[in-house]
Amino acid sequence: MYHERGMRTVQIRSIHAWLADNLQQTGSTLLHVHSSCEKAVTFRQGTHLLVLTTDHDGPATAVTSESLLRLVPSNAFGEVISLLLSSAERWIPPIFDLHPSSISEEALDQLQGSIWESGRSALLQRRFLPWVTDAVRALVSEFPRVRRGGATLIGLGPGLTPAGDDFLCGFFHVLYHSGLKVDWAELESSAQGTSWIGKEMLWWACEGVVARPFEDVLHSLSLGAPQLSENLQTALTVGHSSGADHLLGLWFGLLLLQGPGRQEAAEEFRAR
Repeated sequence: MYHERGMRTVQIRSIHAWLADNLQQTGSTLLHVHSSCEKAVTFRQGTHLLVLTTDHDGPATAVTSESLLRLVPSNAFGEVISLLLSSAERWIPPIFDLHPSSISEEALDQLQGSIWESGRSALLQRRFLPWVTDAVRALVSEFPRVRRGGATLIGLGPGLTPAGDDFLCGFFHVLYHSGLKVDWAELESSAQGTSWIGKEMLWWACEGVVARPFEDVLHSLSLGAPQLSENLQTALTVGHSSGADHLLGLWFGLLLLQGPGRQEAAEEFRAR
């Protein structure tokens, strides 16, 4: 990462293809820091999201191998930020059809076991279970609509992306690849009650795009579960509880779609 006359230039290793196309249209611009942590800096330009990270590909994300500056939220990142894309690979989220009935019981058990054994899910904490139970009932009864269940979970729990949002992102991603795309209009008003990043991630999940570790897990399941153990372990390391809560929503979505009946699926969820 280097500086030229007030410009900070960052060499990008890989970039979400959508973001690369958008940057080509807008060029370099003044970006304001929304939040920062060890592995990522999130910028806000108007209503747009840009995540600069050293970790993994994802929605509106650019990945660099260079060290990130620890920046103060709401401060500008220099006068201008320039992302050097000359050698960047374009990350295109996998396109595939998911057939939940073809996913083996062993793979589902492995997915469920990894979530519970990790002990990382915030939503499985006792204090959140009343809301989670109500949301599950609503998701079951409304299926495939998500208005009431989404309203219960959006913004629930800790995290820069609240745990309830993480769950819904996993659930929406499963529905998308199963041919049941969630209508953002069902959620837009409720989404005003969560964090800005949470809202952005929910929108992207409705469009079938989530962070690469979660894409890898679901794609692996769609292909008969190759490298599932490795992909699950990587996904569980995302955030503090985000990985486990996202996988919880993914697992519930598969359970709901694969089960003999939606009510039975909900009962099984609550019993585990």
